[in-house]
Amino acid sequence: MTSLQGKKLTLTVRVESGCLGPNGVDVIDDFCRLAQKEFESFYANFIHWQIVPRHDVALPEMSYYIDNKKLDSAKATKYLTLFDQDIASIETELEEKLAALINVYLGY
Repeated sequence: MTSLQGKKLTLTVRVESGCLGPNGVDVIDDFCRLAQKEFESFYANFIHWQIVPRHDVALPEMSYYIDNKKLDSAKATKYLTLFDQDIASIETELEEKLAALINVYLGY
């Protein structure tokens, strides 16, 4: 076992309030708390999720960390190969799951 296998990848996902419609700014914090709970079990054996509002558009939509050290996508990809996973598939699933959750939240 490599030293990284005992550590989880923290994936910070920043959600823009505009995704929640014209009143999104009023509900984004509540939505992110709900999403955080929904994602806790998603790839939980090797990913720790942080679903937060994207108040600063200068920050990227997603960031990767291990032990509070920021990783670029190449290093995050390398880490995920330890679990026979790839970042593109996880990001696609994340986007689909978030879109479905937004629809449920908005009552669609």
